[in-house]
Amino acid sequence: MVSIDEANNNPQNITEQQYLELSQIFKEQMENKSFELDKLKREHEDLSKNFMSLYGMLRMMDFLIQNGEIEMELAVLIEVARGFASDIVDDL
Repeated sequence: MVSIDEANNNPQNITEQQYLELSQIFKEQMENKSFELDKLKREHEDLSKNFMSLYGMLRMMDFLIQNGEIEMELAVLIEVARGFASDIVDDL
């Protein structure tokens, strides 16, 4: 089996069989990268959905703060968390 380094060092001397082997190696690498990319996309989508749910809960708590239904100490923490979440949502 030919290595990619060998093929790069001697591109004129590559045989058809070596070319096929390199093509197969490249195909396998691309399939692995494609699988990894799809997995990362799914994880990013799940994380985004979960974060948006969290952001929605913080907004509801913020509404309760406005109505005076939450103690001030807790309200400050919720407002800081909501502000932080708002900054992240703006970047999504």
